Amino acid sequence: MRPLAPSFKNVAISLLLTASAVAPAQAQAPQPESHGQVKDAVSTITYTLDWQEAQPSHYRIKIDSTGHAAYESLPKADAEPDDMYKSEFVMSAELRERIFALAEKANHFDGNFDYTKRKIANTGKKTLEYADAGRHFQTSYNWSENPTIQELTEIFYGISNTMESANKLAFMKRFDKLGLPEQLQSMLELRSEGHLLELQTITPLLRKIAEDGSLMNLAPQRARQLIQSQ
Repeated sequence: MRPLAPSFKNVAISLLLTASAVAPAQAQAPQPESHGQVKDAVSTITYTLDWQEAQPSHYRIKIDSTGHAAYESLPKADAEPDDMYKSEFVMSAELRERIFALAEKANHFDGNFDYTKRKIANTGKKTLEYADAGRHFQTSYNWSENPTIQELTEIFYGISNTMESANKLAFMKRFDKLGLPEQLQSMLELRSEGHLLELQTITPLLRKIAEDGSLMNLAPQRARQLIQSQ
């Protein structure tokens, strides 16, 4: 006996159930990115100094709008690429916000800020760069009379001092413990002058020195002073 063909009613019910099962999956399909999400894309600011006569002769600091920062430097002009010192850290929210506010005030570096009214001493080529999802500007200068650019230059100089000091301290702690007191004293002087910024990023290293019983008392004492100055 041949099986009966399905009735029209049964076919209709089957199609209805299939459509109901597919509908939720269609509702959960990914939506295109909104304009607000594009606006929130990460932006970056990069500062670079190249000055053959200085130590370091090259350094670069790159920060993004989330606070992640990367530092790199070469000790002297004829250094090998393998001599590159690199460090990554999280910048304090207060300083990050200040840097991005200054960049906005300087039109995100869209312009010429180099002082050209008369010849002045060379203090290295400095470059400020801003980039986000829709813009990319940069400007280079030896010295600028613009107060905003001056403040940014001082900020990045202060960050570089801290990163370079950490590099020296780590080396001395292993190979030149007698030199630690002098290096820490130099850092205390920079700190008092406002030229040692983001000191909290190297606090773990300072704490190791402060708690190292094998060191002369002067080094731990000065390390503790630096920790307390934050």
